[in-house]
Amino acid sequence: MEKILLKFIRFIFNPITGFIFYLICVATHLYYPPEGMGLVLFVFLLPFVLFIVIGLNLPLFGSLFGRLTMSKTKKINHALEHGTIYFLRKQLGKDVKVGGSAEKKGFRISGVQKKNDIMQAFERFVDEFNQKNPDLFVSLRCGSNILTSQGFGIILLTATAIALHFTNPSDTTVAVALLANVLIYILLRKSLGNLIQEHFFMSTDFENAKIHSINKTKKTIFWESDPVYFVRTIIE
Repeated sequence: MEKILLKFIRFIFNPITGFIFYLICVATHLYYPPEGMGLVLFVFLLPFVLFIVIGLNLPLFGSLFGRLTMSKTKKINHALEHGTIYFLRKQLGKDVKVGGSAEKKGFRISGVQKKNDIMQAFERFVDEFNQKNPDLFVSLRCGSNILTSQGFGIILLTATAIALHFTNPSDTTVAVALLANVLIYILLRKSLGNLIQEHFFMSTDFENAKIHSINKTKKTIFWESDPVYFVRTIIE
C-alpha cells in the first residue's frame, strides 16, 4: 500500500502532470472564451481549477521561498550530498534506490546499508571534485529541478494565455502557439533546471570538506528508504 501511495504522489507531483493539466485549462480558455453564461461558469469553476493547479504544483508553492533563501552552508552540503549520491550509484549500481536531502549541518542519505559505502563515496567526490565539472553534483532527480520545471511551465503558459487573450487569434494560431509551448517546455526544462540548480540551489565555494560523523537517524520524509543516515560535515 505504501509503494502504491508513493507512486501516486510521484505521479501527482511530476512536473509533466501539472503542465498537462494547466495546458488543458489554457487551451479551453482560449478556444472557448468566457462570455455570457460561459462567464458565469468560468467564475464558478475558477477556484476549483486554481485549487487543482496549486495542488499539482505544491512543491513549487511550498518550497520555492525556502530553497531560494538557503544558507551558503546548506548549499555546500547540497552539493556534497549530490556528489556522494553520484559515487554511491557508481559503487552500488544505479538500481539501488539512494536518496538524500541537505541540511545546514550536513545531509541525509537513505537506502544505503553500510556507513563505509557513504564514507567512500564522499571521499571519492571530494578527491575528484572539480568546479568545472558540474556532472558530479548536478542531478536531474533533484527536487530543485521539479520546482524549476513547474515554475517554468506556469510562467510559459500564463504568458502565452495573456498574450493570446488580447490579440483575438485564430484557432490555428492558438494551436501553433500551444504546440510551441509544449516543444519549448520539453526542450528547455531539464537544461534550465540544471542551470538554476547549479547557480541558485547549491554552492561549490569551499576549499575542503570532511565527515565529522555518520549516524543512523529516523525516517522523516515519506520517500526515504531504510536505513537513513545523517552525515555531519566539516566544511573548510
